Amino acid sequence: MSITVDAATLARGWLSVAQAAATKDRDDRPALYRTVCVEQHTHGLRLTSTDTYMILTAWIAEQHYEYDPEPGLDEVPYATAVAIDDHGRGAGLLAYLLSLTKPEDGPKNLDVVVSLNVPWQSPDTPDDELQLEGFEALAVTMEYPDHEKVQLQVYDLPELAPDVRPSQDGQDLVDRDSPRSRRAAGEGGQAARGRDGHPALVRWPGQADLRRVRR
Repeated sequence: MSITVDAATLARGWLSVAQAAATKDRDDRPALYRTVCVEQHTHGLRLTSTDTYMILTAWIAEQHYEYDPEPGLDEVPYATAVAIDDHGRGAGLLAYLLSLTKPEDGPKNLDVVVSLNVPWQSPDTPDDELQLEGFEALAVTMEYPDHEKVQLQVYDLPELAPDVRPSQDGQDLVDRDSPRSRRAAGEGGQAARGRDGHPALVRWPGQADLRRVRR
């Protein structure tokens, strides 16, 4: 699945969100180590990174839909992929494109095509070597059309069932009575946690999508 977005907007969102990704304990927390979770909605992408202490999110609207409202947290994305950028190739491309949008003669609009869960194309694999259907390696690709394309490996995330319950205001909050879950700090905070105890998302209405999570 592919979507076209503004290069500068994607670059600012990705580079900002990626600051929350874990940079230690690669073997213990591979799903969080230098990763960005990309959720594709009808007209945009939601980016999320966390190191379990804080979470950063950003909404990147599709081209021509910049003024549409961001989908709610209860809206299921069409596709989700956890992109591994352990060598910084994705961040490097986006930083370069961001610099191109600031020429001396004025701002320049550039487009990037983002594709989720596409087959990984290894330069070391012969073209005639096929992968078994359902077992092929997947990637998130970011392409500056006719110039450059970067593919990032996708982490094979197991299915997680968060422990949540409806709150009095109708929002799904973490069940504080569950031994596998804890509620995020702050008035109005919302969080979802999987069975491993890692937060999936934290949002504060009317404030920046950044808070520290009590452990």
